[in-house]
Amino acid sequence: MTNITYTLEIILDETGFAEEELLEMIEHEVISPFDHSNMMFDQEDLRRLVLVKQLKENCNPNMESLEVILHLLDQIHYLRRK
Repeated sequence: MTNITYTLEIILDETGFAEEELLEMIEHEVISPFDHSNMMFDQEDLRRLVLVKQLKENCNPNMESLEVILHLLDQIHYLRRK
């Protein structure tokens, strides 16, 4: 199975986020590129950012609330896998 990777520019185009928004999310560890030094993202990163975009459009959470929501969703997914 091939791992698809995305550059910062592709991620911005695919999600519609401004670069400043994405960098703020990285700073707050809402998203973490698999390759920080080259700002490369994988499919999981893209899926997470699409989810973040939907949350922002539907709920408009601030950054702290977004962190909590994503943490809770991560826990739910982890527990389902168990």
